[in-house]
Amino acid sequence: MGLLLTDGKYSLGKLKHYPFNSDFEKELRDRLNERNGRTMFFWEYKELMEKYNATKTEFLAIVLKNNWTYYPFKFKLSPKSTYVVFKTKIVDKL
Repeated sequence: MGLLLTDGKYSLGKLKHYPFNSDFEKELRDRLNERNGRTMFFWEYKELMEKYNATKTEFLAIVLKNNWTYYPFKFKLSPKSTYVVFKTKIVDKL
C-alpha cells in the first residue's frame, strides 16, 4: 500500500517551486470557478494543455499550489480539496 504524490521525476519540494505559465493557471482557475466550483474533465484539460503548450509538470505544480483535487484515471480536476490537513502539515512545510 502506498501513496504516489508526484510523477516520480520531481519531488514535492521541486514542484512547489517549478515555474509555470500564470495565464495557464488563471484559465484553469476561471474554468474551475465556473458554475460554483465545477469539475473539469479530460477534453477541457487537453484543450488548455495544447493552447498554452503546457507540460504535465507545470500542470502538477499548479494543482499543488492551488490545493486542487486531481484524479489522473478517470481524469477529473476539482477546486475542492479534501486534503487540507495533509497539505498544511506536510506540503506547506517543504
